[in-house]
Amino acid sequence: MTTVRKYGIILAVAILYSIFVFSLGNAVIPEPEYPDFCQQSQPPLDFNPGIMPRDECPELMPPTQEEIDACPGTMTRDWRSVCPERYVCDCRELEQEFRSTQASIQFWLAIVLGFIAIVAGMMLPSKNELNEWVGAGFILGGLITLFIATAQYWGEIHRIARPIVIALELAVVLWIAYRQFGDKPKKKK
Repeated sequence: MTTVRKYGIILAVAILYSIFVFSLGNAVIPEPEYPDFCQQSQPPLDFNPGIMPRDECPELMPPTQEEIDACPGTMTRDWRSVCPERYVCDCRELEQEFRSTQASIQFWLAIVLGFIAIVAGMMLPSKNELNEWVGAGFILGGLITLFIATAQYWGEIHRIARPIVIALELAVVLWIAYRQFGDKPKKKK
């Protein structure tokens, strides 16, 4: 029964810590909605859904300088009909840039908190069995946090930095393994 409790506590600490880190990131980094970037109800369509060639469309008046200045993105034609009828503010690039920054902040927050959990789990004094279980839970939770953060941010990491990130994470796992299990005298039976 003690084994079940031990692994239950380790898994509970690990899973809850990982959930805590990512929910903290979501709480601290606000998730903007599209209208926060542009004052319009929906983003423009940037394709011609009709069969009329674009060169047969009537001339479209360009946006005024005031409209251009008021748009935080770029002014683009709105192709909601066969021919564009107006220019609208398109902020998809700005929104993508913001989301990329948001993902970067979430990644670094998770990496830092993951390392803190690993170090805290290793530094927890092992004066009793419960501390060992909780420490193992924090180590596992820190590792899970590192792995999830890397997986979520993988597409944003530069291709040259990817092997460096994986090598660093592998070094952390090996460091933990040798620190926790290496060079301990074997118990004689």
